[in-house]
Amino acid sequence: MGLKCSDDLKKIELLSSKKENLEEINLLTKKVITNFNESVIEYKRIISVL
Repeated sequence: MGLKCSDDLKKIELLSSKKENLEEINLLTKKVITNFNESVIEYKRIISVL
């Protein structure tokens, strides 16, 4: 997730500080959460193999 979402997180931070484009903030937040959940699933899969 880390590098995959860093640009999205920076954009969320910028938009939040300006208090604008709430719809875009929500979409980016959902994308970041989805990527995080996918990473957790992948890490669990890797750990289960070890």
